[in-house]
Amino acid sequence: MNLRTGSMLLATLALCSCNTQSASHYATNQIYADLAATSTDGANTTVSAVLRTGALSLTFIELTTGDSLVGNTGSTSHPLVEASLLGIVSYAASFSGGASGTAFNIALNRSSDTGAPTSAMTLPLPFTLTAPPSQVSRAAAVTFTWTNSAAGTNTDPQDVIIKGDCLEDYTASIDASATQVTVAAGALHKKTSSSVDTCDANLVIERKRAGTLDPHYLGGTATGVQARGATFQSAP
Repeated sequence: MNLRTGSMLLATLALCSCNTQSASHYATNQIYADLAATSTDGANTTVSAVLRTGALSLTFIELTTGDSLVGNTGSTSHPLVEASLLGIVSYAASFSGGASGTAFNIALNRSSDTGAPTSAMTLPLPFTLTAPPSQVSRAAAVTFTWTNSAAGTNTDPQDVIIKGDCLEDYTASIDASATQVTVAAGALHKKTSSSVDTCDANLVIERKRAGTLDPHYLGGTATGVQARGATFQSAP
C-alpha cells in the first residue's frame, strides 16, 4: 500500500464503518474513482485505485466477473490486485521506475459497458527527504528539508502532512519551488483525547501533479505523486 492510499484509508476508517457494494449494480458513469501513481523512492511506483459511489461516499465498489483494473507504463502492464479492510476496497500494482515525467495509465475494463480505459497520470520531479531530528518538541519550531534528486526545479504543488497517535493531524501547503518547510512552535497540537504526551509522528512530504480522469466515470481524481516519509518522536 502506498503512502497516499494508506493515509486515505486510515482517515476513512477513523470516520466510521464502511460498506461494500458489487460493481454489478453500477454502470461506469455511476462510479467515482480516486486513482494515483505514487513513487516513494524515485525508483518504483505503486499504481492504485479506490472506487466509490460518490465523492463523499463511504460505500466502496468491488469489481466482479467481467471487470478488471489494469495499469501500464510504456510496454509494461500489470493487473491491479484487490485488498479489503473493514469494508474499504482498494486496488494496486507495483511497477519499476519513478523518474520525473514517467507516465502511467489505469484502465477500468468492463464487459457490461465501455468502462473507462484512458485515465492518465505523470510523476513529478523526485526528491530526497533529509532525516528529521529523532525527537521534536511541539514548543519549538522545526524545519524539514529535502533536495531534488534530478535536474530541474519543481513546479508542482507540495504539502507537508504530520500524523501521530497523540497528535491532531497537521497539513500545510508548501511553495512549489521550496526545498524546506518550517512548522512553527505550537503548530502541532496534542489530541485532547490522548492520555500520553509523547508519541511517534509520521512526516510525509508530497508533490502532486493532476492527471486526466477518463470522462466515463461519474467523477474523481487522477494524480501523479512523489511522496517521501520519515518518523520522529513528538514531545511537549
